[in-house]
Amino acid sequence: MTPVPVDGLLSGTQLNEGSFFVVLGLIPLIRAVFVGVPVVIVLVALVVVTLVVLAFSIVVVPNRLAGWQPPSAQQVRLGQQS
Repeated sequence: MTPVPVDGLLSGTQLNEGSFFVVLGLIPLIRAVFVGVPVVIVLVALVVVTLVVLAFSIVVVPNRLAGWQPPSAQQVRLGQQS
């Protein structure tokens, strides 16, 4: 059995030097995206939660405390009748 040359088959699959360096340059970029995006999501979530808690404590809690009054004697008597 005679060997068949495989030179023609390999030339289409081999990368030239330029594209090899491009691929090597993309690896840190992809790593930065996979690390950076989750970090940004977590930081944005922390800021949003902080702002919601701050707004709740500034708006809702004082309004509830200012609007709360102890029941009057009439309300107490009405509550006991039912």
